[in-house]
Amino acid sequence: MVDNANKCKFYKADTVEVQVKLLPPLNAPPQLTIRQGTNVINDQTVDFTLGESIQFSLTGVDGDVSPEKDLLSLTLIEASGNVEPAGYLFTSLLGMSPIQTTFSWQPDCSIFEDGVFENDYIFKFRLADDRCFAVKADTVTVNVTIKDIDGSDTEFLPPNVFTPNGDGCNDYFALEGISPCSFNSDPNQNPDQQISLPLDNCINRFESVKIYNRWGGEVFKSAERNFRWYAPDAVAGVYYYVVKYTNKEYKGPLSIRF
Repeated sequence: MVDNANKCKFYKADTVEVQVKLLPPLNAPPQLTIRQGTNVINDQTVDFTLGESIQFSLTGVDGDVSPEKDLLSLTLIEASGNVEPAGYLFTSLLGMSPIQTTFSWQPDCSIFEDGVFENDYIFKFRLADDRCFAVKADTVTVNVTIKDIDGSDTEFLPPNVFTPNGDGCNDYFALEGISPCSFNSDPNQNPDQQISLPLDNCINRFESVKIYNRWGGEVFKSAERNFRWYAPDAVAGVYYYVVKYTNKEYKGPLSIRF
């Protein structure tokens, strides 16, 4: 400001300096939520038995709407384990809030190495926005443990006698889904819960069952776990069964009575 109109014709002025600092717009951090079914599993460990499908849903949200919505990117930034994970399905995603994608994996016996049948994995996901000069992100880790199926045989107690006389009770020999009497008095009871062969796993798998007479002649053979031997034309007496697994056999006597 200059004053040139004063009476004494003296030059007078006043100078003001204003400093302006331009700040980036406020930025709310995005949030990533990972669910297994309805359960939130952010930074948790989830356990699976081989054969179970591994399915996660990932949802990213961001509260910024001014001056416009942020562009979000969802990526998998780490996939590691005592055995390198392979075969899982995940695609990086780019879009406006909210964004959603899935992680899926159906591992098989090939994941196990060196006789170790329990693997631990780390999957780390990152959700980031694109706000200039103030990028923010949310990182979430899910730890996954996968164990082989329990093929324990401690509760495997094969029957050693049956009566194929057509009366509807104990009419056949079986080692999977058998009940003492096929006409059960309780209609709500499931006969398939009575007995079962040891479960197949990566170490042992059911291959066959064979039945021999007392002279060593083969009278029955099946590669089906839920086989049924009704012993047609068989005579009463003692027979012998051999159940073969990949790395194990079960043998025992079997009596036919009428």
